[in-house]
Amino acid sequence: MRFAPTSPGAKSATLSITDNTGNTGNTGSPVAATLTGAGGDLPTGPLGTAGAKGPTGAPGSRGATGPSATVTCKVTKTTSAKKIKVTCTVKTKKAATARLTSNGRTIARRTLKAGTRHATFTVTNPSHTRHYRLKITPAS
Repeated sequence: MRFAPTSPGAKSATLSITDNTGNTGNTGSPVAATLTGAGGDLPTGPLGTAGAKGPTGAPGSRGATGPSATVTCKVTKTTSAKKIKVTCTVKTKKAATARLTSNGRTIARRTLKAGTRHATFTVTNPSHTRHYRLKITPAS
């Protein structure tokens, strides 16, 4: 008989044997034996080959909407000291409206077609803050 624990650490068990041969004088009475041992790390075999590729899963949900446009702007002074020129390159995925504002006030608007477009805004009496905001709104 062999007692071989299958997990690490000290282990114990009780083995009960019932004799029905009549040779021991204890016919039908169980005989108990205590088993003790210590389990160690189990050996590991070599890595098996990779299984077949499983089926393709269901498609995931649609991701968040990306930006409606990519914009780069350049501000230059015109020959007149009271005017500035704002030239923006706008790449839109679809038609859109561009609105240039300063301090919440609309200075100029442009309608943009899909693709790369140059939107040029000439601003008279530029704001002293020199802070401008270009808002791109996709056409509905």
